[in-house]
Amino acid sequence: MFVVSLVLLLSGAWTIAKAVTAFTVAHSITLIGTTMGLLGLPQRPVEAVIALSILFLAVEIAKKRGVPRLSERIPWVVAFGFGLLPEIWFRRALQEIGLPESDVPTALLTFNLGVEVGQLAIVLAALGLLYLLRRFAKAIEMPVLKLATYAIGITASFWFVERTFA
Repeated sequence: MFVVSLVLLLSGAWTIAKAVTAFTVAHSITLIGTTMGLLGLPQRPVEAVIALSILFLAVEIAKKRGVPRLSERIPWVVAFGFGLLPEIWFRRALQEIGLPESDVPTALLTFNLGVEVGQLAIVLAALGLLYLLRRFAKAIEMPVLKLATYAIGITASFWFVERTFA
């Protein structure tokens, strides 16, 4: 949902590519740090902050009006900052399920590669759907984007509450 939110928020393929690349670089940094045992945070707070990062982008999309907001002016910084979190959580999750320490680097690497390929596929699919919407259903573009934004925000809010208070 984070990368879909970036696609909905940002204009231009190059801007989206830079933001998603920053997100990927951040994932790679934390992948290395967690593999080397330099990073680690409790799972629940990290999951809550991940949900907040998605909620943050949903709010940014909903408030998007003429004057560029922070996440539109420096999207790669925002994406990089939030991209640091998921890998820290994943290392912890692998440890909790009992994966032997010797298998953690391989599991993290393959997981990260899979996530990045998945993110690229999601970005391309979202861009394709936006193109089709703008090309063939311009009249319903804004209501559809608003519905998607609120769906993302509601889902992220639910995840935040669930991970914070459950």
